[in-house]
Amino acid sequence: MSEVRIRAVIPSIAENCIDLEIQRGALIDSGVEVVVVANGRRLRESAAARNLPVVSSGKNGGFSASIALGAEQVGHWDWLLIVNDDVTIDLERFRQNLQRFVNEDQAAGIVYLNDEAPRPFPTRGAVFNSLSLLGAILTRIRTPSSAPDSRTYRSFSTVAISRSAWEAVGGLDPSMPFTFEDADFVRRATDLGVDSFAVTGSGADHLHSVSTGRHIASVLPVSTHSAIVYLDKWYTGLGLSNRALVAIALLIRIPLSPWTKAPKLPHLVGIARALRVVFGVRPKLPPFEDL
Repeated sequence: MSEVRIRAVIPSIAENCIDLEIQRGALIDSGVEVVVVANGRRLRESAAARNLPVVSSGKNGGFSASIALGAEQVGHWDWLLIVNDDVTIDLERFRQNLQRFVNEDQAAGIVYLNDEAPRPFPTRGAVFNSLSLLGAILTRIRTPSSAPDSRTYRSFSTVAISRSAWEAVGGLDPSMPFTFEDADFVRRATDLGVDSFAVTGSGADHLHSVSTGRHIASVLPVSTHSAIVYLDKWYTGLGLSNRALVAIALLIRIPLSPWTKAPKLPHLVGIARALRVVFGVRPKLPPFEDL
């Protein structure tokens, strides 16, 4: 049996690459080829100064575009490993789990390598709760409802996707540049009969960085755009209703925004910009040169 090749893609807007060097080293020691995608000028310059190999399109295209850029680099891979830049790797545990669940024959086309809880595919109500921030409040006061395993997904903070599954599904949808792209991918994969598997105690720990909060004035409108694309894709024929739902969610978000970790004024600016998205204004992620 020929050696199974795993390619890890790490999209990042980190302003320095010290943590990325540690993360990259642990993945390489696990037998993985690593592609770091620099979505910001500061990271690209920092990487060049420290001789850290990165690829960059020279623009901040969002999560989906970054993963596609890494996947399309020259060279063959059998599994695509998507890794957030705020994931720490316990080398021994992670290496053992990769060998066991990826390098061996697996029926599953999607292998989650994190300990995050499974989530039902987002419904219209779930999208509303997410954008309004009501979901975060409800999570604190009640146990999330369960769903059949075949209709759930997990965060793509650390996930391995077989080449056959990636090609069958067609990759991440580039029209969802930020948020809902992972749920959309797994939903399409499930409809095609692709199985998924979750590894407990994989050795990958997601730290949940604050990058999104710092750039919320630009990120929230893009997330809102992705939400509308997701709703229109999976709840067809409800275009005006979907936009009304999103608009009401954003209005509810205003009085709840002071209780988040995001800076207050940028958060309100982000909500205002997100409301413009509902009426057809196309948002942009923070520019590459500004990051």
